[in-house]
Amino acid sequence: MSAIFARVVLERAGIAPDATSVSREQLEAARAIAVELATTAAYEAELSRVRQEASLSSRARLEAIMTHPEAVRREMFAQQLAFETELPADSAVIALRAAPKVVPLRRSRLEGNVPNPMIDPMVGPLDYPTTEAHVGAALNAAVDRQLGLRKPKETV
Repeated sequence: MSAIFARVVLERAGIAPDATSVSREQLEAARAIAVELATTAAYEAELSRVRQEASLSSRARLEAIMTHPEAVRREMFAQQLAFETELPADSAVIALRAAPKVVPLRRSRLEGNVPNPMIDPMVGPLDYPTTEAHVGAALNAAVDRQLGLRKPKETV
C-alpha cells in the first residue's frame, strides 16, 4: 500500500496518522474504505484503458476509410461514411466501391489540350498570337467564333 493511499484511508476512517492504537470499529471502517478505494481505482484504470483502446480503434477506422484507394474522387461520401456512421472500415470500403466517382467539372471543351487564356498566366492576350503558347489561345478563340461564343475582332 502506498503512503498516499494509506494516508487517504486513515483520513476517511477518522484515524489520526500518528495514532498508536485504533479501535476494532475504526479498523473495520478503514478496511472497508481501502477495499472501496482499491475497487474504484481498479475500475477507473480499466475504464481509462477501454476509452484509450476505443479512441485508437476509432482513429484506425477513420484512417482506413479516408486513405483507402476507393475513396479517391469519392471524398465526400468517404467522409459521410467515416464520421456519420458506425460501419466497420471493410464495409465502408465496399460501399465506397459501389458508389459512383465524382467527375471533375471541366473548365473548357478543350480541357488541358489547349491553354486557356482566361486561366493560364503563360498565355498572352488573344489579339497577339505571336509565340507557340499563344497559338493555343488563338485556336481556342477560333473555335469560340465558330460556335458563335465570341465575336470576331473588328479590323480598322
